[in-house]
Amino acid sequence: MTIEWNEKKEKKVLRRYRFFLTLRIIRVAFMVLFLFWAYMMVVTIGYFHSTKGEKLIAYSQLAIDWQYPGISSGFGNQFDEISPILTQKASIPIYRKLGKEEKDVGYLHVKKPLMTGMTQLDFEFYQKSDEPKFHFWLPFHPETGEKLEANEHTGVGIR
Repeated sequence: MTIEWNEKKEKKVLRRYRFFLTLRIIRVAFMVLFLFWAYMMVVTIGYFHSTKGEKLIAYSQLAIDWQYPGISSGFGNQFDEISPILTQKASIPIYRKLGKEEKDVGYLHVKKPLMTGMTQLDFEFYQKSDEPKFHFWLPFHPETGEKLEANEHTGVGIR
């Protein structure tokens, strides 16, 4: 049996294979997306059942309390998550105590990658004046060696 080959049959065969190739590409893309979704579900469920996020937030709150005495971290509205490459992220509200009240001054964004133990702390303050300042005045003048008075401003402090 001999099949005659003409342009009509060629276009039909090409259209059919182009359709099946497109269908295969879409099917593979959906399979990859489904596998990624399943991976993220397993990672997210495992992360929230472990205490990793709570430990990250607790250690970050402790670091805030030690580094900045006038600023404390709140226990409400905390948000922690884990990324696809297993980087932990958390946002913690920070407060400044003014009298008997606590004023919301911003957020602390914490990021801890999987491979390194180094945690990145980024402060986000609503106003520039809310940033913690540390002033240190030298007890003696660095050029002359004379003892400085407490009320004297010499411009040798760290601002």
